[in-house]
Amino acid sequence: MTRTDGGGRPLRFGCAILAGGKGSRFGGTDKARLTLEGRTYLERIAAELSGFDERLVAGGAPDLAASVGFRPVPDSVPGLGPLGGLRDALAACASDVLLVVPCDLPFFRRALADFLVRAWEAGSAGGEGIEGSGGDDALVVRDGDGRLQPLCGLYAKRCLDAVEARLARGERRVSDLAADVRVRAVDLPAELRGTPVLHNVNRPEDLP
Repeated sequence: MTRTDGGGRPLRFGCAILAGGKGSRFGGTDKARLTLEGRTYLERIAAELSGFDERLVAGGAPDLAASVGFRPVPDSVPGLGPLGGLRDALAACASDVLLVVPCDLPFFRRALADFLVRAWEAGSAGGEGIEGSGGDDALVVRDGDGRLQPLCGLYAKRCLDAVEARLARGERRVSDLAADVRVRAVDLPAELRGTPVLHNVNRPEDLP
């Protein structure tokens, strides 16, 4: 998917599903393999991301990516959590901006992906934000309760250095990246409010 930034320059958007993690709260079951209405969570999310030219699965077993026709990005260092997955996806991608979606959002919809890309464009993102010229480096969604969802959003490839620096310091929280890069938050669009698009399956009691 190629769009343009605020200055009219081509901007390539890719996507990555974060599929790492041990599934310890599910007895070791890989959450990407959980099923709903006859499809795995991974299959459900992948179907909503078909509009992207570059499609990655970060972490998890290699057969996961193959099952949905995405490119596998193995953990470079296992056990670093979502921030490690984000680092590996940014390092592997050829896109300028990467849409990141965790594998435990079984109700994720393409409408949200399209909305985030439009919001990036509308905000004239794609400039050298880390260098201080006013562009965004990341764009994350805010749910209906006002909570930021940093694992569902857009990250410019130039965030990679900041992510690696945090990991080198032993830090693991994706939300803490806001101290190092320019992060803009957007509310869910009206048509998605009140829907389970951001319903996160963290533990068995969250299962739909």
